[in-house]
Amino acid sequence: MAWTGKISGTEDPELIIQTPWNLIAKVMGVSSSSLILDFTKISDYYMYAMDVNPSGDIYGCAANQDIYKKTGEGSFTKLNQTVRQWQCLTASGSTVFCGTSNGGDIYKQVGGSGNFTATGVANGYRTSLSAAENGDIYTVDSWRIQKQTGGSGVFSLYPEQPESQCRIIYVTSRNDIYATGYSANKLYKQTGMSGEFVEVASVDPSSTDYNFRSLAEDSSGSIYAWQKNGDLYKQFNATGDFVAMNQGPKECFSMLIVGNKMYASFGGSMSPGVYVSNM
Repeated sequence: MAWTGKISGTEDPELIIQTPWNLIAKVMGVSSSSLILDFTKISDYYMYAMDVNPSGDIYGCAANQDIYKKTGEGSFTKLNQTVRQWQCLTASGSTVFCGTSNGGDIYKQVGGSGNFTATGVANGYRTSLSAAENGDIYTVDSWRIQKQTGGSGVFSLYPEQPESQCRIIYVTSRNDIYATGYSANKLYKQTGMSGEFVEVASVDPSSTDYNFRSLAEDSSGSIYAWQKNGDLYKQFNATGDFVAMNQGPKECFSMLIVGNKMYASFGGSMSPGVYVSNM
């Protein structure tokens, strides 16, 4: 979508400027209702979760498959880990945690190399992992949020929970916690890791195919939420409403924003795999 206008001070109809609306929105301080994304497929592996470590290496995982790693401009490569129900993944510094959803452990790789080894926490049915800036690890186990302090030790039930069962959790750079409802098609937020989870977005309650399945944050602190078989939504500067970006419907399993690039794992009507677009 382009914004069209005359150059100030002239009536010449030939002097027309066309500028992407998202740039005009940034200059004017207003919100765009669309996002210009042009996705290119970069991997045939589809990911249930993705994250990036401080070195810029991108990790991903998929159930009944493997854990994958992308270094620099290279492609995703298998790390040849034991086939498990790999469901969720997060990076905390140079340590990457990967969890299973079939009553298994959480595994970790330290320092960017070597096999993923069991951490020895209680077996669980985990659907999400997210690391906070202070090294605390959050997970969703059997639809409830749990927390591990400092990246080691036991996971304890988090004192605050959304009103509905939870599926995905995401801790932002501002220490806000976003959580998606498992079947309630709602998105919740806890500000500053304190107080109740407040509903900040919801979609058509008649279909569980439209629940929010993936969350991400860009460098400005804006939050993105993609429905499983629907549209991409954006909350500008982590405040206010989530605005539809007119990218759907797409079946999105996971997404990740690194710099000015969005990585998304699609399936459904699209050829399954990981795609990338400049933002």
